[in-house]
Amino acid sequence: MVTVTTIAVVLFGAPLAIALGDLHHEEEVVRLERTAAEASEDVPTGFPHTAAPLEVRKVRGREVGLYGRAGTLLAGNGPRRGDAIVKSALKGAVRDQQIGNRIVVAIPLTRGEHIVGALRASVSDAATRQRTRNDIWVMVAIGALAVAVSALVGWVLSRRITRPAERLVGLASRLGDGDFTVRSETSGVPEVDAVSAALETTAVRLDRMLTRERSFSEDASHQLRTPLTSLRINLEAARLDPSHDLDAVLAAAVDDVDRLDRTIDDLLTLAREAPTPHADTDLAELLDSLEPGWRREMALPGRSLRVVVDPNLPKVLISDRAVRQILDVLVDNARRHGAGAIVVAARPAGSGAVIEVSDEGTGVIADPEGIFERRTSTVGSHGIGLALARALAEAEGARLVLRRPGPQPAFALLMSPGPDHDEPES
Repeated sequence: MVTVTTIAVVLFGAPLAIALGDLHHEEEVVRLERTAAEASEDVPTGFPHTAAPLEVRKVRGREVGLYGRAGTLLAGNGPRRGDAIVKSALKGAVRDQQIGNRIVVAIPLTRGEHIVGALRASVSDAATRQRTRNDIWVMVAIGALAVAVSALVGWVLSRRITRPAERLVGLASRLGDGDFTVRSETSGVPEVDAVSAALETTAVRLDRMLTRERSFSEDASHQLRTPLTSLRINLEAARLDPSHDLDAVLAAAVDDVDRLDRTIDDLLTLAREAPTPHADTDLAELLDSLEPGWRREMALPGRSLRVVVDPNLPKVLISDRAVRQILDVLVDNARRHGAGAIVVAARPAGSGAVIEVSDEGTGVIADPEGIFERRTSTVGSHGIGLALARALAEAEGARLVLRRPGPQPAFALLMSPGPDHDEPES
């Protein structure tokens, strides 16, 4: 701003200074012409044929001279022989000229229609130059004031921009150091506010992503406990009892390893990938594989798993990985804390679908909402399983609720219809 203002002052002031010099010169020329015209009144009417003495009034600071037709000085002050400007006046022209350091004006002296002489007036240009210098100094002072004001305004504006920018740098540094609590601050500068809001959005997304990845170890531990326990029991039973069919034991172990591999793959994918808006899961196909995976865990007196699927079940907007892990949590929760048969029932609900997991136990004694809070898993508690299941459901746009606390508690997973779902005609 200072540079632009300085350039503007120079580009405007230089021509103005030249114009002021010309203006002062022209003003002095007009005064000299007026002086010469007033001096012509002192010349006798009968000039040049009169014998009366010739006198020209004296004007302080100016030289005034009367010249005859021959171009010689007859009265007053001036060069003895008329110069070029006097000769021009004797020809009828009014002229002005800068001669050395003097401003000179010459006008013709007429009697009737005849030019009988010329009057020459001159003055030093020192006063004119001084007035021009004084005006230039005034313009310089005004220009300096304008530059100072622009510097002040530029400093204020720069601070208005640099302070938010410095805060922005601080927010970016904190974000780079892993502090995802950074929040945007309104500065009044739209561009800076847009970047600050983008940083806040990035911080929130990174915080959510890292939180999910950091909780992966807990989630994996919880989800892998059941298949690992089953695998360990089968292997130890085969080692202690030589009569066991090794082929069947190895086949069961392979199934458990496959289940472990699938669980790890599902959890990694759900932790690292954002939910896709184009998921289109066939619940009937997914539920068909649920009972075989839990068959051995349900081989206890009075415990069984029954899957009921409505034939009109629509496809839903949720990934099959999320549904599989949520159902594993709910079935394992019913197996550990419930009693009797476990029923997994899927049916249409509005334009979407709902899956209910229930058992014949006494129900949930604790706070119905508190069971979904993440905490350290302990014996007899619901630990992190239900918290993981609800987080997976919400991440996929679904809802997991405790529909019936007890007796015979029931959890419900509510899902939206898939992208290819057609609304029924009315």
